[in-house]
Amino acid sequence: MGVGGIGFEQDGWLPVPEANTIVTFTKILLGTGAIYLIFLSFIILSLALHPGFKFGKKRFLLLFVYLLNYLIIYFYSVYRAPVYQHSVMLFSAVAFVMLAVSFLEYRNTKVFYMAATVLLCAFLYRTYLGKDFLRQSVKTVFEYQFERTFYYKKLYGDKNVYPVFYDADNFMKDIYFQKYEGVFDCKISSDPETHSLKLLSELLAGLSADYIALASSVPEQQALVREFYPYLLENTQTQGVNFKLYSRRPDDRLKAVEDDRVILASTVFKNGDFKYGKTEHLVRKNNTMTLQVDSLNEFPFDARAKYRHVVSAEGQVMLVKSTIKLNRPLPRMIETVISVSDERTNTVSNYDAKSASEFTIKPDSTVSTYVNIFFGTKHAGTDWDAPLTVYIWNRGRENFVLKEFEISMIDFCPRKWQLWD
Repeated sequence: MGVGGIGFEQDGWLPVPEANTIVTFTKILLGTGAIYLIFLSFIILSLALHPGFKFGKKRFLLLFVYLLNYLIIYFYSVYRAPVYQHSVMLFSAVAFVMLAVSFLEYRNTKVFYMAATVLLCAFLYRTYLGKDFLRQSVKTVFEYQFERTFYYKKLYGDKNVYPVFYDADNFMKDIYFQKYEGVFDCKISSDPETHSLKLLSELLAGLSADYIALASSVPEQQALVREFYPYLLENTQTQGVNFKLYSRRPDDRLKAVEDDRVILASTVFKNGDFKYGKTEHLVRKNNTMTLQVDSLNEFPFDARAKYRHVVSAEGQVMLVKSTIKLNRPLPRMIETVISVSDERTNTVSNYDAKSASEFTIKPDSTVSTYVNIFFGTKHAGTDWDAPLTVYIWNRGRENFVLKEFEISMIDFCPRKWQLWD
């Protein structure tokens, strides 16, 4: 079999599925949450009312189809290239649904209608009230980003709103430009500005528009945008939409809305659950910090915490900002790093870093570096006592001054990650 897939090694986005993925998907088919317990209760009731139950060939066939489809996809994803998404199980899922309802057999019609009513009410409540499916999932960012940008361009002026869409392509542009009978300049997923923070910074510095729209962006991109456009005027986040509008007009300050919830914030002044090391030469004065770093010091600054003290749920994002003052205009590698180590296997389980050279240097020779790390599907399998370290890596052996170091834990698009819970 040829290697297909959309895993990380294929420049895709899918991780290798966990061993218990089949359990997770089965719970989804049964309504998510604790609805499977209701299903199980009615199955037990059916078995109790009908002694001498036999599983039968038809049920074995349905179970075989369901499991075989999963095992083929699972092992291909593990040993060849990741292809597993819940959507690839939809056809075989019909077999499991038929299997599950085949157990709900009652000769007493009153018991049958009672079971059907309870399950129907549970599904309706979970879908339309608990998960708010109509508002959260029907409208996606694909259309919403174009719809809202046309609205804001009409409101503020065509040339006064510039959009950057991280989850759009030329095909979507053709569809929605035709639907809304207009066109506009924008950056989409194929443009280099959506892949490089330095190019994004240069774009932002050169824009004449007073407003910028971001769709499907992540915290490090949003933080960079706020250096130029500090006022957040729209923050729409549902299971299917992540859209923000920023302004740089001072008179919009009073119109600003709340940004994403910050679960944890840490600095050298309020360290929270982090323990800061190598601070003996750190100067603190009037809520500002200064740390002189010479070229002989490869790891001049760090902050450490246990994983369980910092990360509480899948989907959260850690954002780190560091500001340094350079001694020369073209620095070599000075990186801000986030690392989670697995001491059980002596490996690094999660890691990301950004170099100062990836950002634009300001006229005063300072540069702010942003790096974020997403705690995704590996969260459940991470050792709760694993060391989480944030540090400065002076790889280029430079002389510089560390002026700022901030750590934030962000509740990033929580409805997106909690839909299947």
